[in-house]
Amino acid sequence: MRLKMTAIFSLLLLFSVFSFAQTAQQWVDKALSYENLHKQIQYCTVAIQVDSGFSPAWYYRGVAKRILFRYDQALADFNQSIVLNASFAPAWNERGLTKRYLNLYDEAHADFNQAIALDSTFAEAYINRGSNSYDLAQYAAARKDFDQAIALNPGLSEAWFFRGNIHYDLEEYDQAIADFSRAIDLEADHTMALNNRGLAKFRSGKTKEALPDFEKAVSLTPDYAFGWFNRAIVLTELSRYSEAIRIYDRVIELDPRFEEAIQNREHLNEKIALTNR
Repeated sequence: MRLKMTAIFSLLLLFSVFSFAQTAQQWVDKALSYENLHKQIQYCTVAIQVDSGFSPAWYYRGVAKRILFRYDQALADFNQSIVLNASFAPAWNERGLTKRYLNLYDEAHADFNQAIALDSTFAEAYINRGSNSYDLAQYAAARKDFDQAIALNPGLSEAWFFRGNIHYDLEEYDQAIADFSRAIDLEADHTMALNNRGLAKFRSGKTKEALPDFEKAVSLTPDYAFGWFNRAIVLTELSRYSEAIRIYDRVIELDPRFEEAIQNREHLNEKIALTNR
């Protein structure tokens, strides 16, 4: 038994020596070679154990935690990354994004400002600051940031998508359709852009044109209840009641508490019953 324990201890010691023989940068590189976020966190943590002053390890571990919705933990990692390297704009941007998800809008805005101050060509930071302003219904400020993001990098689908949302909210439907279309050109499987373009078409009276957008949206994301709901609304407008009822069945299957879908289905069933009398 003692020999077995000695062997285990030797293996652990060998692993420890091997771990620390590699640099923090090598461990971060190893972390980023994995798509698995838990592996990224694991190896970034080893990098921090090797060198707690290596800011990229804190940054990339924070990014992985943020994507996994571990916002408080991510915030702590971004804080440390910034302490170690306050001139790294992406860390400010990621911390701002995390704070936005925590509904800390004013603090998030300040972080996005700092990211842009450090790098005025940082298109993603403009998108995030614009989204933060959009959440607060500050449409003029949001649109200015989305315009700037598009000017810096017209290949970013999210900039077009979010600017399209502003046009939609302001009932500028043709402009909304144009922006959503551009987002879809750049990212063909953008479910929300397809859904929102369908809504803009519907609101502008292009009912038949709206239907294919909702159909594509739910084909890409079959559990997207609002996409199915919007599809049922259009089918109802087109007097395709039986089809609409079947779609409402799908909506309620996905979300049994979707009251408006339940009420609309009931109304259509009554309408068909009256027609068949």
